[in-house]
This record gives sequence, C-alpha cells and structure tokens, in this order.
Amino acid sequence: MIYVLCPADVKTGGTELLHQLVKTLTDVKVPAGIVYTEISEEHPGMNPAFLEYTDGYLREEEIEDEKGNILVVPEIYCERTARYQNLSVYIWWLSVDNYLIHNSFVDRRRANGTLRAIKALLTGKLKDKTDFVKKAKMHLCQSYYAIHYLETIGISGKQVRYLSDYVNDIYLAGEEAALREKKEDVVLYNPKKGAAFTKALREMAQDLRWVPLIGMTTEEMRSCMSKSKVYIDFGNHPGKDRIPREAAISGCIVITGKRGAAAFAEDVCIPETYKFDESCAKKEDIISCIRDCICNFDVHKVDFDGYRSYIRNEHQQFTADVKKIFVNEDYI
Repeated sequence: MIYVLCPADVKTGGTELLHQLVKTLTDVKVPAGIVYTEISEEHPGMNPAFLEYTDGYLREEEIEDEKGNILVVPEIYCERTARYQNLSVYIWWLSVDNYLIHNSFVDRRRANGTLRAIKALLTGKLKDKTDFVKKAKMHLCQSYYAIHYLETIGISGKQVRYLSDYVNDIYLAGEEAALREKKEDVVLYNPKKGAAFTKALREMAQDLRWVPLIGMTTEEMRSCMSKSKVYIDFGNHPGKDRIPREAAISGCIVITGKRGAAAFAEDVCIPETYKFDESCAKKEDIISCIRDCICNFDVHKVDFDGYRSYIRNEHQQFTADVKKIFVNEDYI
C-alpha cells in the first residue's frame, strides 16, 4: 500500500499534485490512498476540487506501519515520519524554498534574510528536519532545482528520482480554442509572488492593462489566460510552478525572473530572452519586452511552440515516471 500525506481541504498546485499521484497509482493498479493531516473544523476533509482524482481519504492513524508499505510525504512534513519504523519513507520535494524557510536558521536566513530568520527562531517556527531527510529511503524531485539542492546536501544517485507533475487537463482540452481566440492587450500576474517588484513594473507602465490572477476557479483562470497576451512571474519559484505552464498552454507569452527553479532551463524551459534576473535587470528593459510582446504578439508566440509541446507531453511522462518508480513485483 502506498500512502500519500497531504494537508486537508487545501487547494494549491502542490496538494493537487499529491492527489494526481494517488489517481495515477490507482489507474495503474497500485493500491494507494490520500492521507489527510491537520483535519479541523476549518479544514474538515477533501476539497471538492479534488473529487476528480479520488472519492475518499484516510486519516494518519489509519496508516499501517508495515514492511512493503510506502509513505510519500511532501518535504514540509518530513518530521511526521518519525513515528514509523517499518514502512519506507519517500520524500517528495515539491517546494525547496518552503522547506528551507521552516528548517534551520541558516536556511531561513538564506531564503528570507536575517531579520525574518531571527523572528522565526524566536517564535519557534524553525524545526531542523535534516535527520528526517537523511533517513528517507527515496527522494522524489518535482524540479531540477530540487535535484540540485539535494546534491548540495550530499544526496544523489539512486536515492533520487525525478517525478514532476502536469497541468490540469482542462488547460489541454481548451488549448486549440485558446490559441484561436482573439487576444486582448492584457498583462497577467500573480499578486502572491514578487509583489514589490511587480508593483514597481506596474507603476512604470500604468497605461498597460494589468490583471491579477487571484480568487479564480480553474475554469476562470483558463478563460482569463486564453484572452490575454502576456503573463509575468517574478519572485520565488520554489519548484516547477504550474501557472507559467498554464499560461503558455493557453496561448500567453511568459516572462519570468531567474530565482529558484526559474533559473533552470529544464524547469522553466522558455527562451532566455524572456527571463530577467531581478537582482540586476533594468525594469525599463522588462517593460520594453512586455510592450514588444503585446505589439508583436504573433511574432513572439512562436517562440513558445517548444514549451507548449513539452507541456502537452507532461501527463504521459508523469504516468511513465510513476510506473518506473512504483510499479514493481510487490505492486503488480
């Protein structure tokens, strides 16, 4: 049995991926179940958005600590594996940065700065998880950024497997219509990332139409993207983020920074022309690029044909990788 640990009732790209793993395992006849942690009155169980992946869930106390069983945990929950002595622990690195800001003082300072690290230390928010990481039998990496991080702490080779993700099928189903749809001169952005940097860009180009991607359902996001020309994504890329891919497959031109996973061509595989290092790039150059993408949209759009082809293949590749990692003589 393969158990996949997940926070209850929370809808993010990461929690969706955990449910997608359970569905894929079930589809290939491997016994698997989603296990919810932190169940409360506020978060009572399954988010309705995930009913397409599984119709039931387990609680942590239902995990059977037996040899042959596997517990897959996102990196933020690796300390929850301490109670298990017999099953195999697989840590799935979905967000390197989220791990770092909750781990040691040094990691927090590197990710968020000295003042925030001191505050986290004083408020008891730091928990050194290094021992749990070292004890895991396998490390699954959603991004090449994660593979690189593990190498820096001495974990590599057969202990590490690449297991990424795929965008919701609703984006692929609507791709042809999105590419045909008449685009508006709109610049989309994620207000939860790189807020200060993006605000500065918006203030420099107030004549442009900026639309924040917030408070939308999956269908609303797809519809908004299919009508827009440009999506920008500055700030942290803690893993191989979904929104840039969702925007690209919906026909948007994608412009990003170079922090975290965005620095890796394998994770954000767009031409370097559309990537800007926030630490040294001139904001005027970014605005100029955005304007050119809007004015000469059809010219720039073809630069993303390769990226869109890559995104189309992700679901098939994910299934193949799941089989490679989990389907063996114990689970056939």
